[in-house]
Amino acid sequence: MKKVRSLIGMLLVGLACVTLFAGYGFSGEPAVADSTVQKMLIAIKTNDYCAFIADGDSTFQAALTKEKFEAVSAKIAPFLEKGYDCSFLETLDQQGYQVNVWKVDLKEGDDMLAKVVVKDGKIAGFWLE
Repeated sequence: MKKVRSLIGMLLVGLACVTLFAGYGFSGEPAVADSTVQKMLIAIKTNDYCAFIADGDSTFQAALTKEKFEAVSAKIAPFLEKGYDCSFLETLDQQGYQVNVWKVDLKEGDDMLAKVVVKDGKIAGFWLE
């Protein structure tokens, strides 16, 4: 009985993953999400504040000063310059926002999670953990 429940659980998880990725794949969103996270990481790597906030909503743009951005860029850019790969992990729906979560696999240093928060086609937040 325990094996049956375990098998059913694995099948449900597998079905959920297939459904999630199939739906995500047909919407065309991965290319948009991928280009967004790549654009933001490149902006950090090259210390390009204007490129980083370009697709942000007014609150995002106002909250992130150039000085704050430059401080973060100075700490993270050296790791990004050595190379990295991004892997999409998940899209979460949270309080009306779409949160795209990415694994940033640094060639040197600890891996990071990147979260790109989007609402109405505009970036509302970006976090690296």
